[in-house]
This record gives sequence, structure tokens and C-alpha cells, in this order.
Amino acid sequence: MRLQKEGYVMSLTAADVLSLPSLRGAEVLAGRGGLGRVVASVSVLEYTSPTALQQDFFRSNEFYGSELVITAFAGIAGDVEAQCANLRRLAQAGEVGLILYYVGVLMKEVSPQLIALADELDFPLICMPRGRLDLQYSEVIGDVMRAIFRDQEENTAINTELLNQISTLPDHLRTVDTVLRMLSDRLHLSLLLLGAKNTVLSAASWPRTIVDELTAAVGTLPLPQPEKDPAWGEIRDALWVSRLPISAGGNSLELLLFSAGGKAPSPAAAAQAGEMVQLAVNLWGGGQEQVAVTELVRAILMDEPMKMRRLAEIFRIDVASIHTMWIIHPLDNGGRDRLHTAIQPVRDLVAGYASTMLCDLYEGDLFLFMDNPASFAEGERLCEALEEMLLELGLQTVITCCNAQSNTSEVRAAFLSNRQNLELARRLFPHRRRYSLDEIDFAGSCGAVLSAGETALAQAAAPLEPLREIKDGGELLHTLVVHLLDCGGSVTRTAKALYLHPNTIKYRLRRVSDLLGRPIDRMPASISLYRAVALKRLLED
Repeated sequence: MRLQKEGYVMSLTAADVLSLPSLRGAEVLAGRGGLGRVVASVSVLEYTSPTALQQDFFRSNEFYGSELVITAFAGIAGDVEAQCANLRRLAQAGEVGLILYYVGVLMKEVSPQLIALADELDFPLICMPRGRLDLQYSEVIGDVMRAIFRDQEENTAINTELLNQISTLPDHLRTVDTVLRMLSDRLHLSLLLLGAKNTVLSAASWPRTIVDELTAAVGTLPLPQPEKDPAWGEIRDALWVSRLPISAGGNSLELLLFSAGGKAPSPAAAAQAGEMVQLAVNLWGGGQEQVAVTELVRAILMDEPMKMRRLAEIFRIDVASIHTMWIIHPLDNGGRDRLHTAIQPVRDLVAGYASTMLCDLYEGDLFLFMDNPASFAEGERLCEALEEMLLELGLQTVITCCNAQSNTSEVRAAFLSNRQNLELARRLFPHRRRYSLDEIDFAGSCGAVLSAGETALAQAAAPLEPLREIKDGGELLHTLVVHLLDCGGSVTRTAKALYLHPNTIKYRLRRVSDLLGRPIDRMPASISLYRAVALKRLLED
């Protein structure tokens, strides 16, 4: 079961897990490309159909990847769309794979759609022996955890192991925070990264319930001086601490490691933790202030309230007043490389419009957070000025405007929707350089219809069927698509786009209304029509 490579022992992978006794007879249905991922833990997640409560639960939990997930999809055994949504979320969170129980009992069969999605994401989908009610989660959990503990005892070079794990995570989880969390879970230590004046920039505790207690106590504990060679000191009964210097782009940070109960950990554990954090800061940090700014942006996007509060105090930013997020996305790799040059000009421009503002890069995009503009018209003027300035800087970009966000949970949902659906929106509205969150979400809903199969697609496209049955239906349909998607329902703009007289456009649109038996510009009758023409464009793109 062990894999050897260049003289050292590799960590436990999903492929290794398949050889455990408790998984005898299990079948890999899809996602074989992900079987080489490292397994650090195993969890049971029984999600039901997506609700607002479930969305909040998922967003509020810390997923740092490398978990093998067990489920029977008991609450959604017949809901393929919900199964796919949950699998996609787990893949985005960096989890290793999914073990399905009770197929043939609770879930009659595994949907081809779920299998196709797992293959697309290289996310292992493992089916336990079918039709068996006597299988128990505890057998796999115990077997996998014993293998993990054996692996950790044998593999003391934890940095190689953690780098292996991090390499399989999505880009948005490759952060200093993730490294602290992984080290904390692996070593059973609490880690605090400190800036100037003992300001806590990032923290991960073991157990997790004591993080607030530790961060609050930093200023009162009798901490030792930072030592390059790690050593442990007992600062009160059974509370051990080690303090290491961390270099960050010419600035000095410090790493505190706490161990509660028992004897002092080995100096080697502290040394490896320090090396790993130093590497993480070099890769994803910068100067002390820039580390904190980037981490504040990430904390907002990941909806991490405690960290937001801590970092917002450093910069004296009222996070509660932030209700607007604009995402500036470069359209070419050159623009991505040069987007950092726009940070200060954007800050200078927005300073005249907003009293609260935060701007920084994250995952290749430029994020602008601010309080709501005084009016919709003022927001439009600011966005136009921003577009003009970006062009002057030689940057070809698109901007997603997420306005009137009530809380950071909504901000995170908007961030994830934009990341997943922006390219669909660009296909739907190819002439736009600015999108609203509604348009991004609409593109996502169209993508969901396309993924749901032929029946769902036929139902959504049904409103256009009368136009396909007549001789000049193609011409009428093209006019309708341009009118609704490209020209905002404006006859004048449609005529200009098609190089036709406005009266010709009016005549064609009247014919469309007559043939469809419904107005094309009156809500709610036009909702299904708008979706139908959008799907037509996506299918033909």
C-alpha cells in the first residue's frame, strides 16, 4: 500500500485507501485522475437539498482540503442536481473524494450526470458494494484513520507531506491561513502569526475552541523572546510556548506555537512549523502590512468573522459599512501580470466617492470593497471612470458589480458565483465590459439547465418552438436574441446592431409576439422567453 519515491515514504493517498480491508469490493466510478491526492482525514457529510441554512453552514465551516468524505446522500437520494451541487462544492473546497454508501438501497442508481461531473473535476467517486444495508460508516472511518495515524508516525518530515497536500488544493486555499490550519491539525498545536506590537495577523488553534482565548491573551502572557533555534518554555501550568522569527519582505513577523497539556513537544516539530510558515509567507505574503491587507480581503471573501474583526481593527476599516464589491477581471495573461499596477490608481479614484474602501489582488483579480455610492447614478459615474482609467493603463478588463450586499456571507456567495459563472456570462453578453451580479447569477442558472440534461433543456427552450416551425423563423429568432440580450430591449439599438430600419425591427417583434402568443417585453411573461433565448445563444456559441 505504501508508495516510495526517491528514497522517502509518500503520504497516504486516495489510491492507497482503496486497498484497505473495509473498502474491499468498492468501485471507482469516476475521477480516477484524483486518486493520487493525499488523504489527511475522513468525514461524514449528509447534506440535504440546498437551502439558505445549508448554504450558511457550508460557508461557515473551514474546509482546508484533503478530507475523504463519506455520504449516502440520504436526504437527496432522488435529486441529481443537489447531488452535483454538493460534489462541486466539495471539490472547490479541496476535498479528496466521495465514498457513496447504500447505492441500490437509498439511492437506486448513481446518475450518469454525477459520474460525468466527477470525471470533469478529477474528483474520485467511490461506490461501496451495492445493495448492502449491513455496511457501516465506522468501518471505513476506523480503517482510514488508523492508516493515517500510521502514516504520520512513520512520516516525520511533515513539510513534504503538507506541500503535497497544498499542491492539490484550489488556488484560493493556498494561503498562509491554510498552512497554519494544516500545521495545527497535524501537530496538535496552536499557531499565531504576529505582526508589529503583537498584532495577531492569522491564527489556528488546537482545539479550535480556544482561538479567541489565545488571541486575547497574547498581550498578557509572559512570552519568551523569539529564538532562531526553537525551544519550548512553560509559561504556566502545562502551557508550553515556542516563539520563532519569520521574515516577510524585509519586515519581521513572529510565529507563536502553543501546546496545552502534557510534556513539551519536540524542538523538531517547532522547527518544521517555522520553516513551513516561512515558506508560506514567502509564497503568498509580502511585507507585513501587505500580508495583513491580503488576508483581510481573503477573510471577507471566505466569510471569516473573527479574522475580519481582528484585521479590520489594524486598518481601522468598518467592515460592516462595506456593501459593494466590484471584481475587476483581466482578459489576457499580460493584463493579469500587470493588474497590480492598477491598485493605487483605483484607490486614488475611489477615495473621492467612498468613505470606506479596501482594494487588493486576490486569485488574479482585483477586488474593490466600499460602502454604497450615494446614488445609483453616482455608482454608474464611478464605474465609467474606472473603466476609462483601466483602459488608459492599457488593461483590457471586465468588471462585475455586486451592489447592495447585506453581509459578508452574501459577499462570499457573490464571489463564488462570479468565479464559477463569469465565462458563461461573457458568452451570453459578449459585447459587455460590465456585468451585474444578477446577470452573473442568471448565467449560472442557464448553465445549470444545460447540465441538467435533455428534458430540462427542452422544457426551458419550449417558448421558442413556434418560431422554429415557420419559414422565416430563423430571422425572427435572431432579431429577438439580439434585441433581448445585446440591446436591452431597445428598438433603436437593435436596428443599429442589425443595420436595419427601426420600423423593420418593430414589425419583426410584433410578428414574434403574435406567433408566441405573449408580449416579449412584459414581466413576468418575458422571463421564460429571456431564458430560452439565452440558452439558444449558449448552445450555438
